[in-house]
Amino acid sequence: MFAVMGITGNVGGKVADTLLQHGKQVRGIVRNQAKAQAWKEKGVELITAHYDDNLIPAFTGVEGILIAPPFPDT
Repeated sequence: MFAVMGITGNVGGKVADTLLQHGKQVRGIVRNQAKAQAWKEKGVELITAHYDDNLIPAFTGVEGILIAPPFPDT
């Protein structure tokens, strides 16, 4: 299992796609699950977190983490 922050962005999305192509399980850490529904349909586990204590369960049990900082909603 790999945790990917920023999965709905360019870098996080490419990393998640590559992991899935290699048969890895992916956990997407998102601020808005509605924006990430396409990832859920691909089998990605989604966890909602806002850089708070919810990151503890998001990172528990993973072998790798991609951390992409959030950008302000525009």
